[in-house]
Amino acid sequence: MVVADPVADDPVVESLLAAGIPVFTDRSAEGLPGAYWVDVDAGGAVREALDHLLEQGARRPVLVVPDSDTRFHAGVFAAHREWCAAHGLPERAVRVAEAGNGPVVRAVETALTADGPERPDALLVVAEASPPSSWRRRAASGTRSRTTCSSSWSARTRRPCTPSRP
Repeated sequence: MVVADPVADDPVVESLLAAGIPVFTDRSAEGLPGAYWVDVDAGGAVREALDHLLEQGARRPVLVVPDSDTRFHAGVFAAHREWCAAHGLPERAVRVAEAGNGPVVRAVETALTADGPERPDALLVVAEASPPSSWRRRAASGTRSRTTCSSSWSARTRRPCTPSRP
């Protein structure tokens, strides 16, 4: 069995299925024989996280997300764009070019380098990285931004991704 998170228009899932290899993937494989899929309400999760940050006083949130066109990340981008428009806030995002803690931490640093009214007061990190590494960068930058994240780290450690203090 292959577990895959295919990018848009990637024929890999259909090729694997044609070869008789079972695939576990996202909803894009719905209806394909031999494919098993799950669906994630990325939009709902993004809206809830941004609503939470707004309730905490954030007015300049920045999304930190992989530069990926998987179904999940497309849903994250769309929900972020729609949420910002609905709340009259500018759509601000930093895309992470590659996987790993280092690139994600550098993306957090990039988000935090803005000055004045462009400086974020909240980060929504939807990239696989160590939340404590991101928090240390936020603290080192001298910003008092709020941070929330989406991470399997939180699920594995049963520790929340949202620091209690901005």
